Amino acid sequence: MQVQIESPAPKQRIKAHWKHVTDDLELFFENTALPIGMVRLSRWETIEDVPSMVEHHLDVIRASYCTRDFVAYVQRLQKLKMYLINNH
Repeated sequence: MQVQIESPAPKQRIKAHWKHVTDDLELFFENTALPIGMVRLSRWETIEDVPSMVEHHLDVIRASYCTRDFVAYVQRLQKLKMYLINNH
């Protein structure tokens, strides 16, 4: 007799994925010296106050966890993270 173990429901897997992603971002920004002054991520994206932007985006992510708006804030922080890794 074989016992089948059910996998978590799709919503639970998605939430677990985003929890991992957001925990990783929080840990990175807590342990990274943030630049003072302006950072230009692309031709159209300039951050004037990096510490404030990070704090604000993390607050939004915590408040709107797994909503449609949530993804844009996560993506912006991921882009900033890659910029900081590649340029510092």
